[in-house]
Amino acid sequence: MARQQAIKTWPEFLRMQESYETKMTTLRSSILSYVSPRTQRPAVWVALIDPQFASECLHFFHAAKNQKQVTIPTNTAKNIRKESAESYISALSVWKAEEKIQKISTVLSIFAYKRPDIGYHSGMNFLVAILLEVFKLESDIFLMLCHIIEKIYPEDYFIIDNRKLGLHRELRIFAMMAEKLRPKLVATLKAVFHPKNSNTKVDDLTPFVNTIKRIGFSWFSALFVKSILPSDLLRVWDNILIHGFEFAIKFALTILSKYEKFLRTTVKAETKAIGLDASVDTLTVAGNLTRIKLMQKLEKMPIEKMIKKAIAKSTYRIHKRNELITQAENLEKLHLERLYRLRQSKILLRNRGLGFSFTELLDIFHSFDQLNKEFVSREEFLSILKLRQNWISSLSINIFSAFDQYGNDSIELAQIKIGLALLSQCPTDEKLSLCYQAYAKSSSEDLYPVDIFNLICCIEKTLDYRSEYFKTQSSLFYDSLDLTGYSNKVSIADFVRILKTEPASMPIYDFINAVEANEYIQIPEMKIAQMHLEGTFSDIHSPLTSRSDSSHTSEISTYEDDPQNQENDYFEMENPETFEIPSIEINENIGNFEEIKNDAVEEINEDTPNFEKMEEDFDEEKYETIVRAESLAVEKQSEFNVFKENHNKRKIELPEPIVIPKESRPGCSRLCIKDTCELF
Repeated sequence: MARQQAIKTWPEFLRMQESYETKMTTLRSSILSYVSPRTQRPAVWVALIDPQFASECLHFFHAAKNQKQVTIPTNTAKNIRKESAESYISALSVWKAEEKIQKISTVLSIFAYKRPDIGYHSGMNFLVAILLEVFKLESDIFLMLCHIIEKIYPEDYFIIDNRKLGLHRELRIFAMMAEKLRPKLVATLKAVFHPKNSNTKVDDLTPFVNTIKRIGFSWFSALFVKSILPSDLLRVWDNILIHGFEFAIKFALTILSKYEKFLRTTVKAETKAIGLDASVDTLTVAGNLTRIKLMQKLEKMPIEKMIKKAIAKSTYRIHKRNELITQAENLEKLHLERLYRLRQSKILLRNRGLGFSFTELLDIFHSFDQLNKEFVSREEFLSILKLRQNWISSLSINIFSAFDQYGNDSIELAQIKIGLALLSQCPTDEKLSLCYQAYAKSSSEDLYPVDIFNLICCIEKTLDYRSEYFKTQSSLFYDSLDLTGYSNKVSIADFVRILKTEPASMPIYDFINAVEANEYIQIPEMKIAQMHLEGTFSDIHSPLTSRSDSSHTSEISTYEDDPQNQENDYFEMENPETFEIPSIEINENIGNFEEIKNDAVEEINEDTPNFEKMEEDFDEEKYETIVRAESLAVEKQSEFNVFKENHNKRKIELPEPIVIPKESRPGCSRLCIKDTCELF
């Protein structure tokens, strides 16, 4: 067996003639993980891609340009255009802001066209923004984006099927590793519950798991772009491209280690500021506030030391992502957890003799509307419920935490009102009527079909933010409407009928009824203290409190095997049928594919860039006209039919294709060391 070639410099790696697999194996066992490629970074990054995959991506890119337009979902096009303008612009960028926005939009649109099963997700815009600092050609940027999304991230990370199982599996793996490596942080975010008339204590790790998963989501969604200085970020990306997504998890663990003291101190301070027992919900809120503050920290890190720690430290090496995949996936398949969380809050209200009548809820809705805000903060929620219902803070925090599924300490107004309606003691039909009125701008206003669709999506998100089933069933929804034209509005009675009888929306109705079920079911897989029980929580952050040696302690393991014979997912239905439809045309070009700045790409300067958010710089009136064509009522039947056919797709005009060079290119952004570019 031939001895493996040792490499010590990046030029040696670039000159290797072995197969791609051999080159990568040799690289991972070398010292080059600890050496910055600097000016060779563009060439190195491209060399880390499988040549066959690279060829396929580049062929697709140029084919898309040659056809001059791509068809992608309307909402995808809107989100790409909006978030491309929101990508931060580095003070060191060699491009004008508008040029950069166009390039980001173009690359993301073609990728969404290439992978409709993935589409566009928030955070991808920041990935492209960083790639724009390293590469000059959009074809190279597109190639790197494809490699990162399709080969570095786990293959199902961005797939929304099965309640985004791939994403939440990886976040759970991160939490599992963090639990082993950061026991002091676990202790800070662990609720200790004392059931009444019992000396048993139950340790609940739910606040820890929720906090770590939400921190991980913030970091992984854009591979640390918004959390690390660009001068450090490129070194982290070097190693993500070498070692894969597991390095991203291990590096995230080193950041937790660096900020552990800050995290623990902040959690304790926030818990004290809330002024309640260290319950599951109190600690969850404290964890959310701590995460928000952590994400606001942007400072220089000992990046090389942290990279070595993530790769070589023995306590990190013994934890393998592959060994945790099955266990993490089994835990994240517990799709009924959200149902039982809502039912638990409802039981808490019932046991305290609390609830809402129809008229009381309308009064509460009016109080929230008077805030004149799109999002409601925790303080505002607690204040209104105390004023209108005389709720105590601990109860309000429980209900708020049940609705705050993203952990942002603020919730969309419509979701707040819909959530309260779903937890009310009203019959199901009245709950649906309340949801309708929660979404309508006035009590006398009827909604258009597109508003009804958005309302049902909002109800689904309130019930379970991980489910996006209904978004994928839009064509089925519109086909099910028994209307003579798009100008016909949908009354409250029609809305209730649609949810009760139409196959497209019945899963939502079933979920609402499941929350309404009064019987209590013991849920062994539910990793949250049974808050309907009477008892207290330990003040775990007080130095005066200690655990009695005589007390029996039962710790809820966050990572038990999931139970057998699980119930079926309420939202598990087959995907909608795929078909070609005419598209709404956009006449403006969104990209610019010409080659720019032919001089060689140099290492990004280590000065701190300006991270001020850019304002959108495009014709608002023109763009809103296009968007309103998808969402506003039209009076003629023919226009309604066109809307039904076109509401799902949009064509994006692309500029003229560039000529692909077949000979040597002095300005090649990869800084090829040979006379010709092998990838072409």
